[in-house]
Parts: sequence; structure tokens; C-alpha cells
Amino acid sequence: MYLEELIDYVMIETGGFIMGDLEMTQIDRHQFHLIVKRALGIYNKYCPQSKRLIIDCDKTYDFTTSPLGRPNWVSSVTPVDHESAVAELVYGRSIINKPPVWEYQEPTLFIAGSARKYDVTALYFHDITDIMFDENNRVTTCNLPSISYDDVLFLDLLVSYSLLAIGRSRRAFTLQDFPVSMDGKLLVYEGRLMLKNTKRRLQEQSRWHHAIG
Repeated sequence: MYLEELIDYVMIETGGFIMGDLEMTQIDRHQFHLIVKRALGIYNKYCPQSKRLIIDCDKTYDFTTSPLGRPNWVSSVTPVDHESAVAELVYGRSIINKPPVWEYQEPTLFIAGSARKYDVTALYFHDITDIMFDENNRVTTCNLPSISYDDVLFLDLLVSYSLLAIGRSRRAFTLQDFPVSMDGKLLVYEGRLMLKNTKRRLQEQSRWHHAIG
């Protein structure tokens, strides 16, 4: 999603569409970009992109050679080749596909196992790309290519932080000589409440992902 789409979404969700342009809220595009970065930082903590790949590995794997690029971290490593799938007898019990000991130190994955092929789940942060600046080096537009309208929790975070920013900035303003009053304290309260509920939902979703990961 581009910055313009995010602005339109937030303006509608906060009721700001009645004012027209974003600048009427006393927040410009550069400042809104900072709000986006803050919301994305929280979202990445709980809902990064999860990608799976099969790697051929002899003790170490360098993700700089991966077509998916360098992950921010790795959540699971499972042997998949025939040799590692053979049952082992450990203290009288049969263990199949015994998970290897592994450690990820970006960009290298270290694996202490006898297999040569592994199924890896790698996690990648959502990035901000295509950032453009004006003559004063302030952001005018950018893109979040991995974010869409399906990322409801991210959008809720963005609306929450926007409500907080607008509510803290002023209590009232004038639009074309027409006084439009805004209760700053109420906006801050709504923003905090929405942020609290969204973070709770993020934590619940994160626990669910870990449970099935």
C-alpha cells in the first residue's frame, strides 16, 4: 500500500474525511510517515512475513544466496531428507525426524545435524520502500509492498496512533473560516483504548501462530 492509500484509510476511519486534506489535521505527509513507521514496528514484532523454503545445507547456510533474501530471524528447522527420517533408537524409544540443534546469526544459519536437506521457516519484516523526498528532505510518499487491506491489525494500529497524534496536537482548528471543534482528550482516549485492544489481539494472534508453527 502506498502512503496515499494509508492516508485515505486513516482519514475515513477517524472521521477526518470531513476536513479534506491531511494537512488540515495539522499533520503533514512526513509526520504521517513517522506514524506509519511506528505502527509498522509494532506490527513486525507480532506479524512478520512467514516464508518456507527447502535448503541444501552442510552445517551452515548463507541466506545472502537465497532467492528470498536475508530473514530477520528463523523460527523452525526440520530435516526432510531420507537419511534423517530413519528412526533412531534412543534409550529404547523410536525417534523420527529428530530436530537438529540450530542457531541463526544473520545472515548465516548454523545447523548441527546429519541431514543435508532442511525445511526452514524464515520470518521477514514488512519494509517501507520507494521513499521519495522533497527539496527539504521530508518524505512525500512511500510504499509498503507487503501490506494490504487484509492486514487489519496493522491498519488498526495506524488508526490508533493517528488518533493519538491528532488528539495531542490541538483541541480545535478552523476550516475555511468555519470553526470545527475537536475534543483532543476524547481522541487521545479513543486512540489509547483502540491501541490497547489492538495490541491484545496481536498478542493472541502471535500465540496462535507459535502454536501451529
